[in-house]
Amino acid sequence: MKPNLRPKSIIKKQALVRSIDDIISNILTFCLPPGLPVQLETLKTDLATRDNEIVGLKMKVDTLTNQQSEHQHYIDVLKDQIRSKEQQSSMFNADVS
Repeated sequence: MKPNLRPKSIIKKQALVRSIDDIISNILTFCLPPGLPVQLETLKTDLATRDNEIVGLKMKVDTLTNQQSEHQHYIDVLKDQIRSKEQQSSMFNADVS
């Protein structure tokens, strides 16, 4: 069994959110025309799915941004190495001449 590593304040907030969701669900069930609560739940599910997709896409963008930065750094290192080799070559050629 894993120990609970979340702070108590987060657990309390999650419980409060669940309570609010239950209250909203009851209001939707008893106060709205038939069929509308089902439509609202469907829309909430779709919204949650899209939110998850957005989070996934943001993670992908962050990953690609980091990769691009690493690649750019590698390119800069290679350019520096080429410049160094060119300087060595020109110095060697000057010595030979």
